[in-house]
Amino acid sequence: PNYVKDELRRVLPPTSVPANPLDLTGDATRERYNAALKVVQDVNATKVVVVESLPFISSAEVARSVSNFKGKGVVGVVMGMDEELAMRVLESAGVPGFYFPEDAVRAISLASLRPSPRRKIRTKQPIEAALELVKGKTSLRDFEALRLMEIYGIRTPKWGIAESEEEAVRVADQIGYPVVMKISPEEPVHKTELKGVALNVTKEQVAETYRRLSQITKRVLVQEQLTGLEIFIGGMRDPTFGHVVLIGPGGIYVDVLKMVSYGIAPIYEDEAYDMLKESKVLDMLKARRRGYDEHSLIRTLVTVSRMIVDLDVKELDLNPVFVNERGAFAADVRITFG
Repeated sequence: PNYVKDELRRVLPPTSVPANPLDLTGDATRERYNAALKVVQDVNATKVVVVESLPFISSAEVARSVSNFKGKGVVGVVMGMDEELAMRVLESAGVPGFYFPEDAVRAISLASLRPSPRRKIRTKQPIEAALELVKGKTSLRDFEALRLMEIYGIRTPKWGIAESEEEAVRVADQIGYPVVMKISPEEPVHKTELKGVALNVTKEQVAETYRRLSQITKRVLVQEQLTGLEIFIGGMRDPTFGHVVLIGPGGIYVDVLKMVSYGIAPIYEDEAYDMLKESKVLDMLKARRRGYDEHSLIRTLVTVSRMIVDLDVKELDLNPVFVNERGAFAADVRITFG
């Protein structure tokens, strides 16, 4: 601004031009540094001050001048014989200090790109049907968990429960082939570890598959066989941050790749989009231009973040969530409370 330039002309020597960058000249004193910083202290910009040894002032003395303007957007770059002492002066005053101008500019650039903190309003608004479903329970059986997803508008594959060979065939006929058949225990378990999952089951294989799975649990879950990208969505109640939602590559890759992004619940659509980018899920969705519905996954992630707050969920695993051109579908759900 012109008024700042006019003020600077009063404190600078005639040979110095009030421009960016501002040269205080080689005969600068501590008083000149103080005067120049006082003029620009309220300018809405970050001020990078090169703290170097000059004939009439040391780096440490410049650092002390800079320290007087903490909180005014000043950053120090120390260069000179006593740069270690100058850096300690800046650090003790809580002023950012760097040894190279390039590092200072890079740090300022990254800080400017950081989104502003968002206030999280954790107002519980649970759906009445969901409250009735989870009332008095520490966990949900798989079919109850699928029902909870549907109550909250989270899509699931077509599914049904069977407790006999005939019922399994009838449910599979209604869903359409091929189907997935899974054990349906009373408590949440890793079904694949118990060899309790059968994929691509044809009509001719339903009865035999039911007989095998029913040796583990009499109740068997029959689901539509889906294709698409497998995604993991999770939730947990953290002792420090409260409810947190997670997303990353699903299936077996959630433990192998460990590319998981965390968000403090509830999250908003723009935060969900950033989480997809951070976890590389967005890149996976867009690979080979398959037309997978990223917007459906964003809606699902946002809904999950609100649900875990509404119902005070302790832990939640949606793995896998199938994402394809039709949308996002939670195929397997484990949830605990308490």
